[in-house]
Amino acid sequence: MILLLLFLDYNVKISKETITVGEPLEITIQWKDTFKLYPSSPDTMMIEILDKDIKTEKNESKGIWKLTAYSPGDKAVNFLRKGDTIPAVQINFTVKSVLTGKERDIADVRPPMGMFNPLYLLYLLLIPLALIIYLLVRRKKHKPPVVKEEEVPPDVEALETLNKIKDLIDEDLKLFFTGLSELFRRYIERRFRIPAIEATTTEIAHYIRKKHIKELEVCIDWLREWDIYKFTEIMPQKQRA
Repeated sequence: MILLLLFLDYNVKISKETITVGEPLEITIQWKDTFKLYPSSPDTMMIEILDKDIKTEKNESKGIWKLTAYSPGDKAVNFLRKGDTIPAVQINFTVKSVLTGKERDIADVRPPMGMFNPLYLLYLLLIPLALIIYLLVRRKKHKPPVVKEEEVPPDVEALETLNKIKDLIDEDLKLFFTGLSELFRRYIERRFRIPAIEATTTEIAHYIRKKHIKELEVCIDWLREWDIYKFTEIMPQKQRA
């Protein structure tokens, strides 16, 4: 059934007035204006808009909506203009259970008093299952996409950090060498997959020799030197930094 609630020129077509649960339904509306119509229905009706196509040419508009419903019963979809609370068009249709005619014939035969009908249990299971599917699909459609941050290469990160701590050479030499040791350990861990951040210098030296990373062997002496500046009061000349 189609109700035109505003006195405007609407041409409405509906593919069918009765569908089964999950079956697509197509609604076509044409009107002489350029405003847009928006479908609306209560969440309790479990109606989902599958697709839409709205075109405007000159002073005429045409919209095609494909929708479905996940629970049986009489349904209604209101089409409103933006900002309005009164619908311009109301589409009513009926949703039947997915059971076939043969299964309905069996359900219509009343069992003897006191005998349990397993179809009742089936109905009880189908309704919450349909509700769960509807909520999962709706949540997935409205879930914002996860934007994956682009990972900074280890060498670029190390240079950026070094530029940030260079000013410490004149302000706090001990803090500079502490930061230098930390950024170098992080570079080793990211670049060579060695657990260097939480490891001691001796442990890092063991990993380097075990993996035969020749270019890092000279760096072991650097780490030992920086440990002296980190954990003692000994400080080198600024030129050493």
